[in-house]
Amino acid sequence: DSLNRVEMYLYIAKAHYLAENTEECKTALTKALHLAPRNSQLWYNLGIALEHDGVRRVNNHCTLEELLRAIKVTKQAADVYHKVHATCTAAAAAAETAKATS
Repeated sequence: DSLNRVEMYLYIAKAHYLAENTEECKTALTKALHLAPRNSQLWYNLGIALEHDGVRRVNNHCTLEELLRAIKVTKQAADVYHKVHATCTAAAAAAETAKATS
């Protein structure tokens, strides 16, 4: 049941992303992450949504306030990307260790 809800939120997030509704996209991904906090795909997609939101804000000839928000959102995207990278690196190291000991 939890896995089905995660998939549902992922589809909702994708639909919002394609419709340029980044706030709704981020909300759907956040709800999915509450159900599956270790899901790297969800974290990666959240990073993409945050990055897209930051770039969109800058490209829309934004005010100083919006530019500062874009910088904050882009930093959040970078933080998410680092988290995904660390998770994937740890998983790869664990797989190598398991392979070497078997």
